[in-house]
Amino acid sequence: LPTLAQVAGIKLNANQQKAIQGSSVLSLLGEDADSVEWREWIDIEMALCDMSDEMNYNALTDGKMKYVHSLYDGSERLFNMTDDPREKADVSATVGYQDEIVKWRRRMFHQFVAEGRGKMFTGMNNVTGEKTLAFSSDVSCKETKIMQ
Repeated sequence: LPTLAQVAGIKLNANQQKAIQGSSVLSLLGEDADSVEWREWIDIEMALCDMSDEMNYNALTDGKMKYVHSLYDGSERLFNMTDDPREKADVSATVGYQDEIVKWRRRMFHQFVAEGRGKMFTGMNNVTGEKTLAFSSDVSCKETKIMQ
């Protein structure tokens, strides 16, 4: 939305900017694109509550790696999108990816806490990421969604 607003010449007020997550991508196209502060990853949410358990997850990606966390059973998947752009091979249990999955697990946890969604995780050491994210059965699917 911020990009469309900028293209249309619509100025968002402070409340609108706070309510809308994201920034216009037009700043990435200019001469100063290298100096633009931009996020390290994006959050992908697929939560079809009450329709399909398999289609309820959150994911983070930087375009090179993609971490997927199931909202229902806490399972995790990790894809090396550089080597596997079609995401056919889950490397979460592959030797050599343990540090990578911990890094992405921590990112998701801290992002959810910052967004006020941290209560969905229980029973783990969230700072070290030693255990998988545990989904709280006391939290409904709709409560896990950032977009409602």
